[in-house]
Amino acid sequence: MYRLLRRFERASLRTADHVMAVNASVRSVAIDRGGIGSDRVTVVGNGPWLADLGTRAAQPALRRGYPHLCVLVGMMGPQDGIDLALAAIDHLVNKMGRTDTAFTFAGIGDYVPEAERFVEEHGLAAWVSFPGWLTRDEVYDLLSTADVGLEPNLEEFVTPVKAMEYMAFGLPFVAFDVAETRIIGEGASELVPTGDVVAFAERIDALVRNPERRAELGAAGERAVRQRHSWDRQQVPYLAVVERLGHRKHVTAVGGTAA
Repeated sequence: MYRLLRRFERASLRTADHVMAVNASVRSVAIDRGGIGSDRVTVVGNGPWLADLGTRAAQPALRRGYPHLCVLVGMMGPQDGIDLALAAIDHLVNKMGRTDTAFTFAGIGDYVPEAERFVEEHGLAAWVSFPGWLTRDEVYDLLSTADVGLEPNLEEFVTPVKAMEYMAFGLPFVAFDVAETRIIGEGASELVPTGDVVAFAERIDALVRNPERRAELGAAGERAVRQRHSWDRQQVPYLAVVERLGHRKHVTAVGGTAA
């Protein structure tokens, strides 16, 4: 079945007039496995609109009575490393004694019931909450209030959308050092060795203690989104490909004379 899917993938890539890839890692897959030229693959990332950027006034109630707030925002499936983030929080609270920080996991997903069981079994319910699906405005309020974002993704080729949202709001984050997270978030985050939950916990602790470092990373992240990662920037190559292909089809249709 795997070999059959690889053949279909290769056939699809070689048949396409042009291939859009969400990041550099996926672009490499298209070139290497598809056997197509690099000029036939364009990276078009998934970023926020510039008009949506800018922190709002913090909402103290979202801290739930704690001085500090860490957040994870987005889908929570078995592949998203939620178990690792929770293991880091367990170490942070029960081993390092940091009990002055609230943790909010906002979103839905198949892993949420398992995550809630972990929280209960490890006595973390006082610090960790799962508010479920939030509206866009509620997410923006949460990101504008938080001190640190959490991105526990371990997949090398996946664009860290959570990280992009944190950066858009000037929120520094802790993440594992995997390829695409490093490309997107280097300079805006604290990266730790892949799968090392103790290092993850220690880096959260260090950021919570250091508001100057948080401000430095947050400003770098917001600047990167504004200059490179926003949809306002990413739509430029996308529209250029569409325009070029549309022009080529039109020229062919009218016998080589463009209208």
